[in-house]
Amino acid sequence: MGLFGKLFEKKECAICGGEIGLLGNRKLEDGNMCKACASKLSPWFDERRHSTVEQIES
Repeated sequence: MGLFGKLFEKKECAICGGEIGLLGNRKLEDGNMCKACASKLSPWFDERRHSTVEQIES
């Protein structure tokens, strides 16, 4: 698909299993999280990018 093939690829949320849109991806250390699941995290939780899916779910 060329240069921008992976940019428009649909991703799946590792927490809820929902589909992640183009601008809704929040990266985790070992997966992706949707905007809705990220909004449920505490505002003082600032280590999201360095956290695993297992740590977020617990």
